[in-house]
Amino acid sequence: MNDKKTSTILKGIKIKGEIKGDGNIRIEGEIEGQISIGGNCDIESQGVVTGNINSNSLIIAGTVLGNVSASDRIEINATGKVEGDIKVPRISIADGASINGSVSVGENVAK
Repeated sequence: MNDKKTSTILKGIKIKGEIKGDGNIRIEGEIEGQISIGGNCDIESQGVVTGNINSNSLIIAGTVLGNVSASDRIEINATGKVEGDIKVPRISIADGASINGSVSVGENVAK
């Protein structure tokens, strides 16, 4: 994470609606709606997001049902699952990760 403050959506919390901000977010619960964060977004192994995500960087250890993009990088851990398209300059995909969608990688892709 960077120097920005981090907001955490804890396990057991469900949010329906759009989330916007300049800080960082850590998701351990469930979110239904679009996320647009100027900082970093971490989706923990028990976290579920149903909606599109746009952030500076994104670490996925949980489940995303929607399209994702990042201006810097996306990391999908072994427990991570993405059901949607990915657009990012740099990506790291761990053995065991699941992606069902198109993946576009390159410097000009997410701009």
